[in-house]
Amino acid sequence: MSRAPQSAPSVLALKFLSGKYRGSEFPLDWEREFIIGRAPEIELSLVEDLVSRKHARISTRKNTIVLEDLGSTNGTFVNGERIKRVLLKDGDRILIGTSILALGPYDGHVPQSPQSDVEATVTAPALFGSLAAVPVSSLVDLLSTSRKSGTLVIRSDRIGRIVFNDGKLTAASIDDQPDCPSQKAFFRILSFMSGNYTLESNKSDAASTTDSIELATAPLLMEGLRQLDEMRHLRETRQIENPHFSLPAPLAVPLTDLSTAELTVFQLALNFGSLQPILDASHQTDLETLQALLSLADRGYLDKQSPE
Repeated sequence: MSRAPQSAPSVLALKFLSGKYRGSEFPLDWEREFIIGRAPEIELSLVEDLVSRKHARISTRKNTIVLEDLGSTNGTFVNGERIKRVLLKDGDRILIGTSILALGPYDGHVPQSPQSDVEATVTAPALFGSLAAVPVSSLVDLLSTSRKSGTLVIRSDRIGRIVFNDGKLTAASIDDQPDCPSQKAFFRILSFMSGNYTLESNKSDAASTTDSIELATAPLLMEGLRQLDEMRHLRETRQIENPHFSLPAPLAVPLTDLSTAELTVFQLALNFGSLQPILDASHQTDLETLQALLSLADRGYLDKQSPE
């Protein structure tokens, strides 16, 4: 093994955090290149369908470690972002196929393949791991790009399910919110930050248990991330901490000026009062409902009180 430069760690390694090689490490010599892919003759061979024959390259030169995607079909991700070429640092998390790898000091675990590909297929899901390593948005992008079919099950404080058919996101649901529309459920699942995920086979009734999503996956994902960002911005700038909404007395503004959607949210505010039950009962997205509530309060249709 080559000696590392004086200012660099003696040995760094790629540590497998998920996938069928979980628990293994691949030490990185200095002043070398390593090819990662499905081909058996390369330095780091990952035998799985989502990995291209020559998927990515790692170069360790002059105390730096560079990861470069080699035009792979399903992409290479670092800390949730799809990359072409990036300078790696200690602690970075890399997603290639179903394998999540972290760059860190070598602990001496010899890299090992599963006993057999057949055994790995039987004992492990096609995709599994932790949301701490890969966010929901990156998983959705991966499954869409690779045209996979199955149900992505996200186990956090709640259990969310996202159904894919040939890469198309067709439905989503959250177990404790059975009446939540698919698109709204998907946007909520995007906000899950902790927990685990698995890709499971679609049941015959998976898409029929909830309403279907018609929008293409890429624009749906972009809109979901936009709405999450807007929700965070509103909560910060308007100092929203589970406010309570009530009817002003007297109500000086005319209800006839409200749109149908605004009237629906107005009725929900009178029925439930607190923000979260209103969001749960509304068939509009959380952002649309929150925007309507704040607009109604600003225009004098509702009083908004902060919790004591």
